[in-house]
Amino acid sequence: MNIGTQILKIRKEKALTQEEFGKIFHVTRQTVSNWENEKSYPDLQILIDIKCRSRSHGVYTSKVEDLHEDYLRPQENGSHTDCDYVCVSNDKMTLSAAGKKTIAFNASEYTQEELTNKKHGYELEKCGSTVLCIDYSQNGIGSNSCGPVLSEKYQLNEEKFTFDVKLVLHNR
Repeated sequence: MNIGTQILKIRKEKALTQEEFGKIFHVTRQTVSNWENEKSYPDLQILIDIKCRSRSHGVYTSKVEDLHEDYLRPQENGSHTDCDYVCVSNDKMTLSAAGKKTIAFNASEYTQEELTNKKHGYELEKCGSTVLCIDYSQNGIGSNSCGPVLSEKYQLNEEKFTFDVKLVLHNR
């Protein structure tokens, strides 16, 4: 799905007109129309803001295999942020994780090493287990290598932090 289609989908899910959507991000209705029709693209900062504002807080269920995004070059993906907890289950047991503050996580059929070392998706080999990564936070995307510097509010600059997570394993 391309960026314009995603923006249109988000706007429709929120039941917003192009004008209402534009006001949120301080752009005109015509600008939103241009994004949706792929005539232009939002700045990186606006894309990040759209992503952050488009998510909803709730309880979701998914198969781990459905969380994988098959990028051109394999890489870590599918991070879910601002989560109160996560539960990963099979037919025998459930592992639950919750933090004192919200957490970020991703779950995958591939190890971090597998995603890092392979150059193409067709080379990936499932590890036979669920790999659950629980994160304190994630730095936003962007590096100023080919675009603007990442806005400070999306940078993870903390040198020291405390991260408390409670893990509970129980039989089903």
